[in-house]
Order: sequence, then C-alpha cells, then structure tokens
Amino acid sequence: MEDRKILKQHLGQLESYFHGTSSGVDPLICYLNAPVLITPSSINTVSLPAPSEHFHLFLLDSQQPRSTGQLVSWFLAQCEDNNYFHRIEAEFIPLVQEAIELLLTSDWEALLENMHHISWFQFKYFEPMIPSTLRNVWLQGLSSDWFKLKLCGAGGGGFFLGITNDLPRLQQEIPFVLSLRL
Repeated sequence: MEDRKILKQHLGQLESYFHGTSSGVDPLICYLNAPVLITPSSINTVSLPAPSEHFHLFLLDSQQPRSTGQLVSWFLAQCEDNNYFHRIEAEFIPLVQEAIELLLTSDWEALLENMHHISWFQFKYFEPMIPSTLRNVWLQGLSSDWFKLKLCGAGGGGFFLGITNDLPRLQQEIPFVLSLRL
C-alpha cells in the first residue's frame, strides 16, 4: 500500500509538468495496467464486472478539446466558497462513491439511476466544464430514462462517460458515441 501511495505521488509530480496539478491517479492506472479503487486507507486494483446484456457504458466524443489546467483552476476557485465545497463533500462525493460500488457489484439498473443524480449535479454545479454544444444532449439525457452522461477528466480531450439501456437508439440519435466493453 505504502509503495502505491508513493508511486502515485511520483507519477502525479510527473503528470503535473504537463497539466498543472495532478492527483497521479491516471498515470497510476496506466502504470499498473488495471483499474484501481482508492480509499483513505488503501489503493487496490479491482476487477471490472462482466458486461451487461442490457446496459452499456459509452464514451461521447464532443469533438472539442478541453484544457485540464483551466478547468481545475475554475473548480478550485469554486471550492473557496464554503457552500459550494460543502455541496461537493455532502452530495457529490457520496454519489460518486455509490456509483463505484454499483459498478463493481454490477447493479446496472441502480447505476443508471445514480448516474442521473451525478449528471444533474454536474450540469447544475459544473456547467462551465460542459461544452455549450453538448448541453442540449446532456439535458436530453437528464429528461430520458435511457441514457445519462457524466464528466471525465479533460486531459486535453473532449470525452464524456455515459450509460445507456438502449445502445442502438443512442448510436442512431446521438453522434460521436463510442461503445465501451468492460
């Protein structure tokens, strides 16, 4: 455990050269070549669940690069407001922790519902991180019962993570969808 914490710190320092501040999580995942679950007391590799027949994770390519440094700076500035920071800690972080647990236990139906709450929170409180050209699609997901979107780290790209229970419809109605298989 201690070795992985140190490795994460060193990799974070390396990545910070390219993106400003870095947690080191992305390069750690690449280095270990495995998904990781980070808790306050541990960093462990985990197995992803078997693919679902009815639910699919996907990436939506907005075709618009985003700058990690600018978005992180905006977020950190927002967190200086105690009310905003409290919402992140009390509402958003528990939603994300629940989503991770639902994914790891293959509770796809509950994950779709949970992603609705994450998507709504991000649309309301992280709106500048969502490209204006994607906001109508984001709202379409919020008003539907068949797909939801959430932010990914920018990393210079314009990708967003989603979940759907109707992949053929999604690929027909929403451009630039890339299906993921776990």
